[in-house]
Amino acid sequence: MKLTLFTFTLAPFLMFAQVTKSDATPATLDGSITTINFNYAAGDFSGCTGLTEVEVGLTLTVTDNGSCNPGGFGVHGDIAVSLESPSGTVVHLVQDFTGILIGSPPVGITYQDVSFPNIVNQTATYDDDATLLADDQTSFGTGIWRPHNPLSAFDGESPVGTWILRVADGRVQNFPDFTCYLGSSITVSCGSGLPVELTSFEAERQERNVLLNWVTQTETNNKGFKIERSSNLNTWEELSFVTGVGNAIEANNYKWIDSAPIEGMNYYRLTQVDIDGKETIYSTEAVNFSNYKLFFDVVPNPNNGNFTIRSNDWKEGQDLKVRVLNSEGKICFVEEFRSSGGVHEMSLELLDSGVYTIQIVGEDFVSFERFVIDGRQ
Repeated sequence: MKLTLFTFTLAPFLMFAQVTKSDATPATLDGSITTINFNYAAGDFSGCTGLTEVEVGLTLTVTDNGSCNPGGFGVHGDIAVSLESPSGTVVHLVQDFTGILIGSPPVGITYQDVSFPNIVNQTATYDDDATLLADDQTSFGTGIWRPHNPLSAFDGESPVGTWILRVADGRVQNFPDFTCYLGSSITVSCGSGLPVELTSFEAERQERNVLLNWVTQTETNNKGFKIERSSNLNTWEELSFVTGVGNAIEANNYKWIDSAPIEGMNYYRLTQVDIDGKETIYSTEAVNFSNYKLFFDVVPNPNNGNFTIRSNDWKEGQDLKVRVLNSEGKICFVEEFRSSGGVHEMSLELLDSGVYTIQIVGEDFVSFERFVIDGRQ
């Protein structure tokens, strides 16, 4: 008997593109704004229409002379940076303390000139995953910074069109103070970006086992897959780990067999693991083992670990296997025996008190029964 239940198939191909545009046209700012346009065409993303991530790089020199040479100091508490998407969404990467980009100073912000060591040809990268906030102007310079407003505000928008980066020196100083724009870049990612493109995942009951099959279309830095099972979709147990191909641009087929399914519903899921430890959980499949007739009794039940299995349905001399599973579905005892008179004696005194499931496995059937071990019996 072969029964397939709850088969789920993903889209056969998930598009992903990552495109970087750069600019290196210098500009000297003193109480003014420089605007840089980055134009993305539809062909840059191979038809992908929903962006998933944006990262910005900005290179500046902040010093005390208009020629942008290294000087004695620079005042950079008045730098403001914003990015506008083709859809018109504006994200402030560095807070506009002076109001030069937003028209007026933000409420509750008091501007003060503070001198810091000059910045010479340093590149700041703005990324939502960074720890340090970009508004900490005392640390402006080379490094990865978390923007004042999240770049995730662009998620789901079309990446196609003109992106506008605005870099401003907030006010004219009473002493020489220049922000020198040297260059910038924008990296736009579109599509799933998943390390593994899973095209199918199936769970099939094959007599007394469950066969799991899955297919990947592509793999990037894929360490492998955790195979997990649950009886209630809340608590998951890792059954095994299947090593992945690693990197591939062609389809790969995987399979794994659960030889000890639990009575009732068996839910299975794949958790993909990158080589850096990052995990991605994929779809859940289910196989029902609750429609198998119980062919035996456990006597007594509860018991102290010593009990008898009785059945009127076993054939004399029939080869059988008994498996005992704990409440978490883990196998804690396995034994093969040949039926004699429809009874089989069991001695499990070393097992802890608790609720267990016993399986009797024959050539063409699997039978289940729950029993309780109580050390006080």
